[in-house]
Amino acid sequence: MELDALYRDIVETSPDGIWVFDLEGRTLFANPALARMFGAEASELLDLTVFDSLDEQGREQFAEHLEQLRRGELNAGDVECQFVRRDGSALWHGGSLRTADGRLQVFGPDALRFEALQRWTSPRTRALYPTQWRIHTPAGVFTVRALLDDQELDGQGSTGTVYWEGLSELLDADGKPVGRGYLELTGYAQALKL
Repeated sequence: MELDALYRDIVETSPDGIWVFDLEGRTLFANPALARMFGAEASELLDLTVFDSLDEQGREQFAEHLEQLRRGELNAGDVECQFVRRDGSALWHGGSLRTADGRLQVFGPDALRFEALQRWTSPRTRALYPTQWRIHTPAGVFTVRALLDDQELDGQGSTGTVYWEGLSELLDADGKPVGRGYLELTGYAQALKL
């Protein structure tokens, strides 16, 4: 399999929504996972702009973000906004919790709230990554904290992108460690290129 075909296959079959748009917010590419997230067919997303999928505050923030990019500037901070599906319902996040006795609790898109608590600036790319989060869930409040701030990966020679992916720990509301995992952050150093 050629490398281009392999990359295309990875993007097309990824469970993560991947969306490429131009500096006006018009869709250039959207994978099937993103179409499912928005409740649309992939072909319908070609007529969608980023602004069609944001709440009012998000449209204002994203317009400023695109203007900064057009001027050749990186964002000084996060761009956090509320995505909305084609039917107008919120699309933000979801998750689940499996307790020690095996019970599964699924959290819908409106059941979770994320707050960035701590950020780290890469000395190499100057990208600003949120490396600690507080997550409010129906099962309680948790903190996700990177074990090391400097876990930026430079994949420009292979995937063409720079991103942050690293070992993190999960703390309960009392600050007690309850688990470990990986946190991945893309789009902070540069736009994802296909």
